[in-house]
Amino acid sequence: MGGDYFTAEIGKKINDKNITQIDHYTRKMLLTTDNENLIMEYTRKHNCTKSGIDAGSGTLGVSVYDHLQLVSDMKRKIVAMNNRQISINQEEGKQRLFNEDMHDNLRALGERGELHLFNRDDIKASFRSVRWDKVQDSHGLWKVKISGKDTHIVEGIMRFVELASKDKTLNIYIY
Repeated sequence: MGGDYFTAEIGKKINDKNITQIDHYTRKMLLTTDNENLIMEYTRKHNCTKSGIDAGSGTLGVSVYDHLQLVSDMKRKIVAMNNRQISINQEEGKQRLFNEDMHDNLRALGERGELHLFNRDDIKASFRSVRWDKVQDSHGLWKVKISGKDTHIVEGIMRFVELASKDKTLNIYIY
C-alpha cells in the first residue's frame, strides 16, 4: 500500500527484430497479495514463458518473488530482475548498473523500429519522465544516474524487453 504503482507490461517476441506490447495494466495502492494474484493472472492469461518482477534488495518484490516460488506453475516462470546489480563491460573493463544496460537496450530497439508499443498517453508520459544525468561521485568519477518521478511503466516495459531479447525458448530442467 505504498506510493509505488503496480504495472503489468506484457510483450511478445514475434522474431529477433520484432517485439510487440500486447497488454498494459497499471494500478496504485495494492496489497502484496493483490500484486501476487495479478502477476499470476497475467502470466496465466497470456501463457507467458517468463515473468520478470522487480526483486531488487530492499524492495517489496523480494517477498512477492518468494511467495510466487511456492506456486507450482509459477516457480519456473518468475524471474527476479534486480536492476541494481552490476554488469561489467568486458571490452572497456567498466562497471555499470544493469539498469543502464536495460535502458540502453530499450532505447536501441525503439530507435531501430524493432519495438512496438501502445500509443497511450500514460505510456508516453512515463517515457518523457525518464531523466539521464551525468553526475560525479565522491571519487571524482563520472557516472550516469537514471531517475524520474513516473517511470513505473518504462521499468515494466524494460523488463519485458530484456526477457524477450534474451529468450531462446530452450526449456531444459532437471527434476
